[in-house]
Amino acid sequence: MRLRFVSRYWLATLLLAPSLLMGYEWMFGKFVGQVMSYLEILPVILVFSFILSLPTLLLCYLTLFVLLKKQVHQRIARLTLIGLTVGGVVLTMQSLGGSLGVALMSAYSAAAILSGAFLSMRTAHTTSPATSSSSQ
Repeated sequence: MRLRFVSRYWLATLLLAPSLLMGYEWMFGKFVGQVMSYLEILPVILVFSFILSLPTLLLCYLTLFVLLKKQVHQRIARLTLIGLTVGGVVLTMQSLGGSLGVALMSAYSAAAILSGAFLSMRTAHTTSPATSSSSQ
């Protein structure tokens, strides 16, 4: 398990959530043109997502650092980080409020769960066959 996992997990969550939100609005939205308006404000969404997620990112790094020191199993570490991220999303959205709060909270929580489930937490370096055969 590496600290780089947190960076990849964070970026995957930030990039996946707006897509999930647009997909949800496309399927279940009240207004057909709603998806186009989301595409127009996508850069703004990404900038604010980046800024608002920094405290949760820092907390994830610190938590993973502690979990690595304690040599916690990867599955437990992954579940801990996912739970921490979903909790950070909920706290952030509750503090902001607004008409899109529930939709954004759902999209970012789903993105955090999906990103955490599909990204790998590698533990060791693997050697390529070319490297191992040339060393003999």
